[in-house]
Formats: sequence, C-alpha cells, structure tokens
Amino acid sequence: LRVEADAAMPAGQEGPVVNQRACVLCGACRDVCPVGAITIAAGAVVVCAERCDGCGACIRACTRKAPSPSSTP
Repeated sequence: LRVEADAAMPAGQEGPVVNQRACVLCGACRDVCPVGAITIAAGAVVVCAERCDGCGACIRACTRKAPSPSSTP
C-alpha cells in the first residue's frame, strides 16, 4: 500500500508524531501501516521510527488527525 506523495514524510524524516490527546485509540493507523510500525500499548499509540517507511498511510487514515509528519529533520 502506497499513498500519494503529498501525504508522505519528507525525505530524511522519522515516523509521524502522534497527538495522544486527539487519538481515540481506534487502531485505524495501525491497521493501514504496511510495515507494522504502529502499535497500541499502555493506552497510547507507539510508532517504531526504525520500521516506519514514511508512506503517510497512517496520517491519511486517521479521522481525528492525530498523527502528523515528524518535525525532526
């Protein structure tokens, strides 16, 4: 599963940052992640930056707009 280029992370950036306050733990982001980089543990969404390929599928899947591109260059 690949997404449109405008939803993907810029080159060289880590995985998305998740706004835990906006997140309702529905699992939509986890379910669409093609590399299994997202888990839900201890009541929070956890993104494994080493596994994330930056495709942006989680960003597009979230109706609450909880995940967003990392601000780390």
